Amino acid sequence: MGRLELKLLALLVLLTGVPLGVAFWLSGPLFERSLGAGLNPTIARALEDAVDVYGEYVRAEKARQEA
Repeated sequence: MGRLELKLLALLVLLTGVPLGVAFWLSGPLFERSLGAGLNPTIARALEDAVDVYGEYVRAEKARQEA
């Protein structure tokens, strides 16, 4: 393998590895933030209320689309 091929290979590894590393680095705090929001009682109550309000509509719309 020549020097050019090694340089291109190193560049390819760098260009694919850096975004992947940044994604892994950012995923931890984002997961904790979304988990915290999901465990918030106010948000859980709002989601349950939304199911109560829109549940029948969603079922009717789903039945209409399947027909």
